[in-house]
Amino acid sequence: MKYRVIVTPEAQTGIRESFEYIHARAPLNAARWLQGLYSKIDTLERLPERCAYARERRYLDQDLRQLPFKSHRIVFKVDKKSRTAWVLFVRHRADRSRKHVPSRVGRPLAQRHSCACSSQW
Repeated sequence: MKYRVIVTPEAQTGIRESFEYIHARAPLNAARWLQGLYSKIDTLERLPERCAYARERRYLDQDLRQLPFKSHRIVFKVDKKSRTAWVLFVRHRADRSRKHVPSRVGRPLAQRHSCACSSQW
């Protein structure tokens, strides 16, 4: 049975920022990167729990997982009850700052802020 995959606004922002960074340096690579990223995200429709736990899991009371893609990580959570995989953010592996950890993980999408930053971090 398939899972529904939802990419949050926070994740879209991270994807856009990474795309723009790559595009400024290698426009053709950026297009291939973006296409490959969304193909990888689509694999979450099947067995999203196959992926390893994300290191951000220790900061939040959430069952966060990660899916590597080239030099980036796709961080998501799985809701077994609704069979939904929520892509929370996409970030470069070397980026260890917590600025991309969504402050409202777990709230319904309509209640989330559009900014991934939080003053508590």
